[in-house]
Amino acid sequence: MGFRIGYQKLLTLRCWHPDYLGAVASLVPVAATDPLSVSERNDYLSYDVRTLLDVRPTPAGEATLTRRGLQWKTSTFGGWMLAKDTYAETDPAVRLQLGVYLRDPRFAATTDFGVTTLEGRLFHLTNATAPASPTFELTGGNLRSVHYVDSQSTHVRLPQVTAGTDGQVLVRDPLLAGNPVLRTVDVAGAAPDPTTYTLDLSDLPAGLYRFTGPNITNVNLLVGFRRDPALLGVIDLRLADWSGAAYDLRFQSSNP
Repeated sequence: MGFRIGYQKLLTLRCWHPDYLGAVASLVPVAATDPLSVSERNDYLSYDVRTLLDVRPTPAGEATLTRRGLQWKTSTFGGWMLAKDTYAETDPAVRLQLGVYLRDPRFAATTDFGVTTLEGRLFHLTNATAPASPTFELTGGNLRSVHYVDSQSTHVRLPQVTAGTDGQVLVRDPLLAGNPVLRTVDVAGAAPDPTTYTLDLSDLPAGLYRFTGPNITNVNLLVGFRRDPALLGVIDLRLADWSGAAYDLRFQSSNP
């Protein structure tokens, strides 16, 4: 007699943009029991964010899927992650990292990203520092300037407070309680630039890191995402305690 492996929907990501939602723009997300007019239901059913954005796991996200035996599936709203029925994550450090990539340039033209320029910056959204909930607004309303973080290559440059000073920089995980130290880097103040420390972090996975030290201004930076110009932002979703949660990302129209 054979056996069947069951799967559960571990998380759902929904991306909303009012310009593409028509009559249902102010009503999403819509529950199955919500009463909708014919035009509202037609607009809701025709909405497909896949023509606008490519929401997919980053290399770090793919590594998490592989290690945990998980699957990412795209949907008309964004996507969802599937896990075996027996899967239950307990490690708070395990996160699914997703990239949000621009597919249709018209989307950028119709979107108010909340910042004057996207150059050198990406939005970063996460549930990792929030209490667990069945639904969670990743943007707490619309995407805006507070959600953006400076982005650097794997060779991170940090201005020195006092030029030419040797010291140490602590590389931390800002998405875990207490911001634990991942690495301590000894830095030379004189070379190659007496005003800036340069850290080679090419062996770390791309992600959000916090940099602290006595001779720098403490800062969070996205590291290792500079190779893809289509990347708009990064989402880090903690899996432990959030089984079955639905997340909403809301973009704002540039049309008044």
